[in-house]
Amino acid sequence: MLQKTLDHYLSRPALSMPPLDESARQNLASAQRSLQGLAAVLDVLEADHLVYRAGPSEPPLAPQLVDGLLMAGRQLIASAQAALERP
Repeated sequence: MLQKTLDHYLSRPALSMPPLDESARQNLASAQRSLQGLAAVLDVLEADHLVYRAGPSEPPLAPQLVDGLLMAGRQLIASAQAALERP
């Protein structure tokens, strides 16, 4: 059954996207930059979390810094959403 389902989806023609105009390209690039920034924020927060779990060998980030990173992440998400919603 799984093989039949895979064959069905693999036999379908690939969807083609219409060419993007300059405005759409800029919006996608803006969203991509925001998501790259969000990835960096999450990397820092994950590293802090791993330090916290590993023990007191290194001090964790200050709570104010963690709060700031969370706020920055939320702003980056809002920026990416706004870029994708622009006409």
